[in-house]
Amino acid sequence: MFNRLAAWLVPSAGPDDEHAKKRYDILAQLKKAVMEVCNWYEEKNKLEFQGKRPLEEEDIGMHDLLWSIQSCLQHGLREGATTSPTSTWLLLHFIKSTLTSSDPSASIPMIGQVIDEAAKESSTDAGRIRCWIRQALNQSLVDATLALALLPSNEQFLCATYEDTALLRCQEATTIMLQLLSYVKELTFKLHVTDREFSRRRTSLPNLSSMSGPSALTATPATSTESRVDVLIEKVEALVDDVAAQADEFMSMRARALSDRKKGIKPWQHVFNVELSFLVKNPYHTRHAFIHPYLAVPNFLVECLDYLKVHAGTPRLFRTTVSQVYVSPVKDYIEANGKFPAHVDAHVASAVVLEFLRHIPEPLITSDRYDAFIASSRMANEADGVRNLTCLVADLPVEYKVTMEVVFGALAEILAHADENGLNVVALSIALAPAIVRKRETRENKSQMQAQEVRMAAIGAHVVELLLLHHTVVFQPVRDQIVKAKEEFQAKQAFLEMFPAMLKQPVRTDDADMMSIWTTLAAHQRQLEQEALQLDQPSMGSTTDGCKSHVDACNDWLVEDAALWQRFGFREGTALANFNVGGQLLLQCVAFFLRTDPTGCQLLAERVNEYNMGEAFAALVLVLLNVLKLAPTPDQPSLDFTLLSMEPFWEIFADPSFFHKLFALSVRVFDYNWTMSPRPEFGRILEETEAQMTWLVQRSPSSVEDLVDDWMLYRQQAATKATAEQTYDRWSRQTLS
Repeated sequence: MFNRLAAWLVPSAGPDDEHAKKRYDILAQLKKAVMEVCNWYEEKNKLEFQGKRPLEEEDIGMHDLLWSIQSCLQHGLREGATTSPTSTWLLLHFIKSTLTSSDPSASIPMIGQVIDEAAKESSTDAGRIRCWIRQALNQSLVDATLALALLPSNEQFLCATYEDTALLRCQEATTIMLQLLSYVKELTFKLHVTDREFSRRRTSLPNLSSMSGPSALTATPATSTESRVDVLIEKVEALVDDVAAQADEFMSMRARALSDRKKGIKPWQHVFNVELSFLVKNPYHTRHAFIHPYLAVPNFLVECLDYLKVHAGTPRLFRTTVSQVYVSPVKDYIEANGKFPAHVDAHVASAVVLEFLRHIPEPLITSDRYDAFIASSRMANEADGVRNLTCLVADLPVEYKVTMEVVFGALAEILAHADENGLNVVALSIALAPAIVRKRETRENKSQMQAQEVRMAAIGAHVVELLLLHHTVVFQPVRDQIVKAKEEFQAKQAFLEMFPAMLKQPVRTDDADMMSIWTTLAAHQRQLEQEALQLDQPSMGSTTDGCKSHVDACNDWLVEDAALWQRFGFREGTALANFNVGGQLLLQCVAFFLRTDPTGCQLLAERVNEYNMGEAFAALVLVLLNVLKLAPTPDQPSLDFTLLSMEPFWEIFADPSFFHKLFALSVRVFDYNWTMSPRPEFGRILEETEAQMTWLVQRSPSSVEDLVDDWMLYRQQAATKATAEQTYDRWSRQTLS
């Protein structure tokens, strides 16, 4: 019943009108009190089968309700009319005097009777007011009595008694006040009619400094005892409040856990009431969570906003109150399936967006920048305010400013269909302000935030309005970063999809990498021949087998010299045949290995008679594609970059040469396993190499160099362990002998 109050309380005065702010604070407090009392009344009578239990003064919300009614009557009293702010009894006395000439019908006699009874209960005006409020609530006559006071015939008396800025002199404020009090009329009260102060549960300790010093020495024993009792009571009540708050929090969490268990929803699937910084890093709900921070927006939010843009012509978007009966199933579907449902009413979709934004623990503008956003919206020069808002948005954490850009960009498109949906900037700002322009809600400031919700919604609406009107300028720096991130990701996609395709790209003799390999092998062969001549020893092979000792130029017919390739383990009949399996990818990897590893040619020469180098290198390329999840499969013919970004080795893809470097490392791992094996078998050594490369990349490396360091550390530890075992074996044999 209170959902429309935010719109009603938008101040018609300027944002600097302190009197208007005071009126709205009082009404906000009254609204909060009425809501608490109504909710408690329903909870109190849920299990009652013998009629409704009336509300008593010690019930939840009653103290705030009594004080709020009294504040409405006291606000704006003229100083000249009375010396005490509690003499609002003048208003009730005036109402009683006007009833004598009125037609005695309906509740009129009861109104006068209640005022007369209150006058007899106390000798002071303040006490009479308190008596009347209690008795009027018991008789459900508060709104009827105040409605009589606000009749046009009583305008002259109100002008003489109250200031022009008083709440009872503001037609808009009195309308809302009477509307709120009409809700209370439906409840049943049983308050003890007395002139004592309104009883309440204290929530904070008093200032004890006044109890120290000389005045404390002159206090009577009775006064001292009463003070100590009051302090003790306040401590106990503060403890009770704290325990109750913790119990409520625990019970709400437990209730949600039980509900989620019944629905099959796991804690990591939660979307609502979850920190945005956590949500955008959850790949279940954000497909770009690990790909780029400027692309990380919750999936359902993007899908929901896209759905609203398609149905932008729906009338009364963001202005229709939607019951939780329709919203809750959609929220459960989002959390259970990680996406927005296909067929949903547009009004429900808009309610889901508001629900999500309203229940982010840290609001989109963040609590630290709340005051700065408010100040920027209230600047006299709108251009200066827009410039400040642009700087503030740019200073937000990445996930917050990106989400704001997506939300406000979509809302701007929806506003473009104003002729169809009837939505305007002001109405949309009022709807969004409580969800976006707010501070983080904590246990300590919860009641204060609820009390100021109405006024702050009105102030925050201007912030949202400026962001909507100038979203093109305000979010342009963020939009540029998003465009740049999309271009980088598209380039990365094309780069990673290139590797499987390169396996099938044929190799030609005029390829630069082919000539680079041949030149490196020929240079190493000449070096071996020169060393053999210097030592007066026969060379590894005759220079008349087809490979010249001195090559002046690298020609195609020299590259095809099969004899040279075979001296380094490439056993195929032609040079190109060695790359039939691996294609261009194998060619580039071998060229990089020989170019960057000074001992690469030596390794090839040493293993020339042990295994076919072309087959081994081609197998290592296929192993790397499988280890890095870059090889297509029948079930997944194309790469899924959302799943790939979740792998611990995603960061190494930022290196343009990552695959070539990993190939060089895999060659060393393969050769090490071959060397350490007493009876090496090609298939078994290849499996061991694949297992070790998988183990290395699963260690969340930030670069390939980290993998190399891990591998060297592993070799060092393995060598130390082997040495220790050999030493122990020798010691054991000596001891036994």
